Amino acid sequence: MVSGIRKYKFEFFLFGFIFFVYLLTLYGIGGRVNFGDSAKWQFIFDTNFITHPTGYPLYMFLSKLFNYLFLYIHPQAVRINLMSLFFGILALIFMYKIVFLFTRNKLISSFPVFVLAFMYSFWSQSTEAEVYTLNAFFVTFVLYNFLKFNETKNYKFLYVGILSYAISFGNHLSMIFLLPVLIYILFITDKNIFKNLKIWLFSLFSIILGASQYLYIWGRFENYYKNALDYLWGEGEVFSSIENSKNVYEAFFRYITGGQFKQEFFSGFKQNIIFLPSILGKEFFLSTENIFEYSITAFLIITIILMLILFPFLLKKHFAKLAIFYIMIFSYSFFTLGYPIGDINVYFIPIYIALLILFSLSLFYLYQNKKYLLSSLLFFPLFTLSLYSLSHIPDMRKYDNFLIDKLKFILDGLYDKNINVLSPIRGLASSYNYYLAMLLEYNNQTKEVFKMKAIDLYTIKTQKPKEFYVFNWTLQSFKKKDFLKDYVLLPYKTYPSLNEVLDRYSKEGYTVILFVVGDGYDAIMKDIKAYTKLKMLGASFKDFCYGSSYILIIRNGKILNELSNVKDSVAFSVAFLKDRKYWTTDYKNNGAIISVSSAGFGKNCKKPSDKERWGIAFFTNGLSIQDKPYYLDLNGLHVAVLDASLSPILYNVYSDNYSLRDIYLAKLKDERVSKANKN
Repeated sequence: MVSGIRKYKFEFFLFGFIFFVYLLTLYGIGGRVNFGDSAKWQFIFDTNFITHPTGYPLYMFLSKLFNYLFLYIHPQAVRINLMSLFFGILALIFMYKIVFLFTRNKLISSFPVFVLAFMYSFWSQSTEAEVYTLNAFFVTFVLYNFLKFNETKNYKFLYVGILSYAISFGNHLSMIFLLPVLIYILFITDKNIFKNLKIWLFSLFSIILGASQYLYIWGRFENYYKNALDYLWGEGEVFSSIENSKNVYEAFFRYITGGQFKQEFFSGFKQNIIFLPSILGKEFFLSTENIFEYSITAFLIITIILMLILFPFLLKKHFAKLAIFYIMIFSYSFFTLGYPIGDINVYFIPIYIALLILFSLSLFYLYQNKKYLLSSLLFFPLFTLSLYSLSHIPDMRKYDNFLIDKLKFILDGLYDKNINVLSPIRGLASSYNYYLAMLLEYNNQTKEVFKMKAIDLYTIKTQKPKEFYVFNWTLQSFKKKDFLKDYVLLPYKTYPSLNEVLDRYSKEGYTVILFVVGDGYDAIMKDIKAYTKLKMLGASFKDFCYGSSYILIIRNGKILNELSNVKDSVAFSVAFLKDRKYWTTDYKNNGAIISVSSAGFGKNCKKPSDKERWGIAFFTNGLSIQDKPYYLDLNGLHVAVLDASLSPILYNVYSDNYSLRDIYLAKLKDERVSKANKN
C-alpha cells in the first residue's frame, strides 16, 4: 500500500487538495445555483413525492444510499451534498485518466482537472445537492471505457462502457448527446463491430436494464396521477405531463422523457449566445461586473474559437483522435446553446470537459512539435484564471441564510410554534416561491429549521386538521377555495389598506416607499382613494403601465423620487449583462442607505410577451434597509414605511387591493354545522 501511495503521490496530492477545498466549501440546505432544486434533492428521496421531470430514479436511489451511509452526519442536507462531492471527484479522476491515456504525462493530465475543478459551475455542483456531478461522472467514465477499448481492443472495457452508458439515463437524459462520440470511437476502432450480434444483444440487454430503473418511481407517479387535481405538490412541470394525456401510461412516458420541455428545445440560441461572455465569465470571476472582467472573458472566447479553427491545420497528424472531442463539443453545444433555462451554466459542464481535454491534448502535441508560443497561449491564460478562482474560497464558503430569514419574515413568528401552516406555494409560479416551498418541505421531513409544519390540500381534504394558518397570498393563488368549506377563517394578523397607509404615514417624520412588479399596477389603479391621494401629492405616473417597474419615495409628505423604467428598458438589458445587477436609486440620510430595486418592463404600455420578460424573470424585487432585506418576490405593489431614523415600521404587499401578507386562522367547523351545510 505504501509503495502504491508513493507511485501515485502526485495524484494523491492533486485530488486530495481538491477534496479538501470542496469539503471546506460544502454548502448547507439548498444550493447556490438553484436553491429550490437542491433543497428538494436533500429530502425527496425519503418521501412518496416525485421530483420534476424526468424523474431521476438513479439519483433518488443513490441519495437514499448516501443518506444511510452518512446517517450520523447532520444536517441531512450535507449527506446528499457529500454525494455530489464524491461523484465530482470521480469525474475529475476519469478526466485525468482520459488525458493520461493519450499523453502518459501526469502534468499535462492534471491541467484540465485543475481548471475544471475550480470553474464555478463544477465547483458549485460538487459542493451542493444536484444531479450534474453524477452526470459528469458518467460522461467521463463512459468515455474513458470506450477510449480504453480503442487503445487495448479489450472487450471488457466496451461492455462496461455500454452498460454504464445505459444506466446513466436513470440520472440525466442529456447523455444522449454523447452517443455520436461513442459511435465515432467504435468506427475508428473497428468498423466490423457494428456487425457483431453479441454486441447488439448486450446493448439491448443494457437498454432494458437502464429503462427498468424507472420502475422505481412508477408507484409514486401513479399515486400522483390519481390525486393530481387535488394534490399539486408545487410542481407545475409534473402537472403538465398529465393534463393532456389520455391515460397514466401516456402521462408517465411524457414525464420520464421530458415531453413538456420539447417545445423549448433549440429556442434559446439568441439569448444564450448574447449572454455567453456572462456565462463563461461567471466560471472564473463569479460575475462580469466590470469592463476588465468582461474583456478578459471576451478575449478567452475569441481565443477558444481561434484555436478550435487552427487545430485541424496545425495538428493534422493527430486530428482523428482530436475529432472525438470536436464531435462532443458540437453535439452538446447544439443542445445547450439552444436551451432557454435560468441555470444554463451547469449544462455547459460536458462542453467544458471536452474543451479542456482537447486543449490538453493539443498543448501536448504542440509542445512536442516545439510550437512553444501557441502552447503557452493555451496553458497560461487558463491556468492563471484557475489560480485566481481559488481566491473565491471565502465566497464559496458563505452559506446564505437569506431564504431562511425571508421565510421567517413571511411566517411572522409562526415558524417557532408547533402549528400547521398551509404551504404558500400551491399554484404559484414564481421561482422564489418555489424555493420557499422546497425549504418548507425539507423542514417537514427533517424538522431541522422550524417547529411549524407545512401542510397541503391533500392533507386538508383527507385528514381534516382541526386548525391551520393560511396566508392571503396563498388564498389568492387558488381559483377554487372549496377545500375551506368545512372551515371558518378568522383574522390572525391584518395589515392596513394602501389608502390607510397613505393617510397615516404620508406626513412629517415618515418615509413611504412604493415599488411595483406585475399586477401591482392594478393594486394602485383600482384603489381610487389611494390613487387620488398620490396624484394630489404630485405623482405623475408617467410611463406607468402593467408589467412596468415603478418606484415612488415619499419623504415627510413630499415626493422625493419617482421612477419608471419603461422608457429606460435598455438600462435593464445592460444591467442583466452585468450579472443581473439592479437599476437602483440610493437615498442617504443619517448614515442609513435605502436601496430600492425593481425589475420588469413594458413596451408602449403593453403587457410584455414571454420572450420579452425572459431577460428579467430572475431579478429579485425588494427593499434593503441598513443591509437588512425586506423581500417577498410576489407580484404586487410592495410598500414599506420607515420612521424618522429610517427604521422599518411596516412592510406589506398589495395585489388588486388585497393585502397579501394578511394571515388567517382556519378552524374546523362544529360537526353539526358541517352536517347542516351538507343537507
